[in-house]
Amino acid sequence: MTSEKVKTERVLKNDTTDITQYQRMQLVLSERKPVDTVSGTKGKINRMFNKFLSGVSLLAGKKEENDKCCPYRSKVSKKSKTITIDCKECSCESSFEDENCRKNIFHILQKEPVAERLTLSKLYERDYEGRSLATIYLMSGLKDKLISYKSSKFVHETCDNNAQCRKEHADIMNLILESSGTDPLKACYTINKLIEYNETKDPLSDFRRECVLCRGKFTGILSEMESISKSIIKNITPESSGKYTVEYDTEYGYEYEKHLISYVRPPFSTSRIYTEAPDNTIFLECYDISYQNERKLPVNIYQLADRPEKMYMISPIEYSLEEKELKLIERIRKKMIMHRPVDLQFADPANSREYFRRLSKQLLLQENDVDDIISNPAKLNICSDLLTKYTTGLGILEDLLSDERVTDVYVNAPADRNPVHVVLDGEECITNIYLSQEDMESMVSRLRSISGRPFGEATPVLEMFLSEYK
Repeated sequence: MTSEKVKTERVLKNDTTDITQYQRMQLVLSERKPVDTVSGTKGKINRMFNKFLSGVSLLAGKKEENDKCCPYRSKVSKKSKTITIDCKECSCESSFEDENCRKNIFHILQKEPVAERLTLSKLYERDYEGRSLATIYLMSGLKDKLISYKSSKFVHETCDNNAQCRKEHADIMNLILESSGTDPLKACYTINKLIEYNETKDPLSDFRRECVLCRGKFTGILSEMESISKSIIKNITPESSGKYTVEYDTEYGYEYEKHLISYVRPPFSTSRIYTEAPDNTIFLECYDISYQNERKLPVNIYQLADRPEKMYMISPIEYSLEEKELKLIERIRKKMIMHRPVDLQFADPANSREYFRRLSKQLLLQENDVDDIISNPAKLNICSDLLTKYTTGLGILEDLLSDERVTDVYVNAPADRNPVHVVLDGEECITNIYLSQEDMESMVSRLRSISGRPFGEATPVLEMFLSEYK
């Protein structure tokens, strides 16, 4: 098993830039002193650009690759609309960290201006909704809102260096507009830094004298643009911070996935989790749980900084499998669903579970080209256990029920909008788990079948004892 596959790896781009553009970009890198382009090497300058201004190759006219959009579908229910982008055949990362992915997603959202959920479907399903989706929509529309400033008059009427001022400010405006379409956080950062720099720099100490009046005029235009871009920054900035700025990481650039919370799930589960603790949490403790000594699962407990509640976080192994393992489990699971045993009493959960455990191992051992999995007893047992968990078991709820410190598990309607709650050592905690309506209906049907008791509006409470979770 691999460790973390849900997190998307970020790869630095190897863009190159014409050295002649460097002096013009001094306006953006206000914290840097001018670089001597004669004595410095081109490679050194390019590395600096790669770290601080990814994608600046747009100025050099580098041709865009992967322009083709991934296919997508829209599903409309009574109360919501979901846009699902199929990234399975795409060579990109299926993540907002990838520039081509961002460009394609923004293009799709411009054609689909209203939705309650955005799903990126590749190895795992990533769901964006609520505030994160609202931020993505703001990002997708940023270029359309800023494009009108392209025709602004950047030069003051009394400027005696009209051509140079116009060209310099037009080039910077083009950079902002180009990045706003594919890298909106970079555009927001650039606008903010330009304003900060233009308000504080001394024109006499720069690499050339600059027209103060033109600089003031251009700063005014940037301030108007900032009033638009700030709506994005406000959405990704914690309200408690009181400071609306976008952070730039010198190694990775602008970390989109850090600000856009996504709910992750494997293709065989409709239950979603978010894999990282929110910013407003303080770590308290960590311990392991297991179901019948089959699989170890770490539990992390956090204190919410802005509420008296605690947060109970788990990251089950099925949310971090390798592609080969994930596809194998999905393939075998479909075979198990179609299997109809003749003489098995499904009313007994223990008999049912043991039967499907044996069946899953038999089907796994019949598979070709997976010797590295079936020849490893630990991997074989984990795959078999997961197959049992998601066929005759209770899915992700098994992990919560296996925790001896948990006495109650409940969820408020609507289930897909509210996290599962647990009572841990007598204290109520929210979890990082969101059940789908399908999961809820399937679970109720299964428990009702096992208990033989009615459950519905007339009898809204179903009580039963599950011996395997005692």
